[in-house]
Amino acid sequence: RGQVHGALHPGTLLVARTGQLKVLGFGLERGTVLTPPAFRPPEQPDGRTAHVATDLYAAALVAHVVLTGGWPGPRKPA
Repeated sequence: RGQVHGALHPGTLLVARTGQLKVLGFGLERGTVLTPPAFRPPEQPDGRTAHVATDLYAAALVAHVVLTGGWPGPRKPA
């Protein structure tokens, strides 16, 4: 559908009391990357236009942190 969130990170995720995961902030900026630098894919360090890979990378990173309790790699980026 061409819809990209572009700002997926822990601050835009909400777990409801029912256990349902809700993603907040859809429709803020179409195609603009608002994701914090630590959650952007390495190929988009300058914050270019968002695409589905931006959201997939951020979702995988959030899942890793939630499931393991730690940041991947030697240390969390600034």
